[in-house]
Amino acid sequence: MAQQAANQDLTPEEHACAQVTAYHIALTRSDGRIPPWFDPTLMVSDFLQAAGLLVSLRGVYGVVGGPAILHEPDSEDPERGRWLPIALRRFLILDNHDVALDQFVEVQANLCDWEYWSLLGHIWVFSRKVPGVFNHRYSQSYRRLFASTRRGKEQLMTPQERSALSKFRIPLTVFRGCETDLNENGLSWSLDKAVADWFAHNYYPLGPRSVLRGICNPTDVIAYFDYDNEREVIVCGEKVVDKMKIND
Repeated sequence: MAQQAANQDLTPEEHACAQVTAYHIALTRSDGRIPPWFDPTLMVSDFLQAAGLLVSLRGVYGVVGGPAILHEPDSEDPERGRWLPIALRRFLILDNHDVALDQFVEVQANLCDWEYWSLLGHIWVFSRKVPGVFNHRYSQSYRRLFASTRRGKEQLMTPQERSALSKFRIPLTVFRGCETDLNENGLSWSLDKAVADWFAHNYYPLGPRSVLRGICNPTDVIAYFDYDNEREVIVCGEKVVDKMKIND
């Protein structure tokens, strides 16, 4: 397969992706040092292996490199319930969920497109959320990051999540638990009303709270995350129409 890949012309995007993937392959031989120690004779082999993967996965989900080499099961915590971006091996600080967003903003210029999206999806899902506190600065940061024109935005999601999103039908009914008149146009919605109820009652136990129902077009959905049974839909609240408060 490697020799076959070596004889094929890679597009510039595939070549860049192969370089990043080769780095990740090298990390599997690392003793944890960043960057890992390289054997020059293995660097060529790593690149050929990565190029071979790209060639074999051409056209999968219409993404350079396909989904199989960009996310992987969490070998240290199989119960985590969501595959991790391989790029996390290179940027371990982004698994520190107290500082992940600020660190991501600092390193984003050094990320290729596939690293950018897969890591952004990871920090959104796993970063800590403080009950009762709406962080306007973080909300605006995420809006800017999700609005990036980088290619491959679908890599925000794992292959399983992309498969689920592809089956959504029009119109899509979504729900949101929030503080009344404060963050009703937020990014985080759910396909499950019970999830929105839980967030409204547990994150805003003292203030006025609302459970909203609305509809949106699946083409407006930025991402779908199915971690911890939240069935979370990321969509700009302004794209959700016919909103109605359905508090119990």
